Amino acid sequence: MGREYIPSSELEPIKCPYCGSKRIKIHGARKMEYEEEIDGETLAPIVGSTEYISIEWDVVYGASCAECGEELDDLIGL
Repeated sequence: MGREYIPSSELEPIKCPYCGSKRIKIHGARKMEYEEEIDGETLAPIVGSTEYISIEWDVVYGASCAECGEELDDLIGL
């Protein structure tokens, strides 16, 4: 279709037409708001303290089969 990205909400269930696998690897980005506790000395997050508040946007730039590696961009509308 020639689009650079699609919103993740537009994804529909797909199966690889080459090998039949339902395991799909997507490549994308999302902007989200979160809160977490960090160690004041190292600035490392405290494990288990991250709480995701909201997602502003979530987009998909590409897709491929996780089994055979074939590109599936056309199947998802890219």
